[in-house]
Amino acid sequence: MGETVVKSARAWRRVAPWLLPALVLVEAMLVLTGRIGLGVAVWIILAVESLLLVAAVIRIVAAVRRFNNGRAEGADRWRAAEDGLGEMIPRKAVKAILIEPRMLACIGAWIRSFGKPRPDNVESFRYGAQLRTFVGVLVVVVLVEGALIDLILAAVIPGSAWIWVVLGLHVYGAMWLMGLLASMYTRPHLLTDTGLVVRDSVFNELSVPYDAILGVAQVDHPNSGRSGLKLSPADRTAVMAYGIANVEISLRESVSIKDLGHVPVRRLRISVDDPAGLVRAIDERSRLYPFVIHSSCD
Repeated sequence: MGETVVKSARAWRRVAPWLLPALVLVEAMLVLTGRIGLGVAVWIILAVESLLLVAAVIRIVAAVRRFNNGRAEGADRWRAAEDGLGEMIPRKAVKAILIEPRMLACIGAWIRSFGKPRPDNVESFRYGAQLRTFVGVLVVVVLVEGALIDLILAAVIPGSAWIWVVLGLHVYGAMWLMGLLASMYTRPHLLTDTGLVVRDSVFNELSVPYDAILGVAQVDHPNSGRSGLKLSPADRTAVMAYGIANVEISLRESVSIKDLGHVPVRRLRISVDDPAGLVRAIDERSRLYPFVIHSSCD
């Protein structure tokens, strides 16, 4: 009985975010096709509107509750907002919607962070050194190239609206690249009092409690294909790396990592600029917290 309830709850959580978009689509189809009489259409549309309103209220209440619960559990406001909005619309859509606001926030945080030390109980480890250099060069190129093109357009077609269109595109591109660069400085991997936080710019974040860690080792695994979070259910491995994954963390399958959903994972491979330092830091943390970790820098 309990297992059935859990399965039903999971099914509802998968379906619920699609409810609002589905009702909006039904309403649009009824209005645009014109295949039913006016009177019937009015009543159907009213019914759909009523369902839409009820669904919206239910999902908004669930979203607010989820946001508040996340903040109470210690999640940052962006993580809590992502969880809350995930009650209203599909999680992938939420991630896409929040990317640019989070990048703007990272730019602001980067500016404010200069000369500001981290708390003593938090250790940070950066990643993607080569990508940071590449993105930094791209920022300079976009700014210089954008200024030159805008000056040329202003001289060739003065007063044209295209000047503002091109300027807007250059500003947007520069903002996006600066946000990506800032996020990699302001969102490093962290070792906190409760566990390891593994990050991928503003795109993904995994929280691994210390009691989920069996061992940690310095490795050398090429990361083929795209960067970011990748799951391989076949060999029960999760990868979050830019370029070569150089640290492998062995996990207890019995401990659930929220961000990985219900996929059982035995290994988490990540990239870090100082792999030996991260392995050493996790080993040192093992002396402070009641969990068993075996480390290797071989």
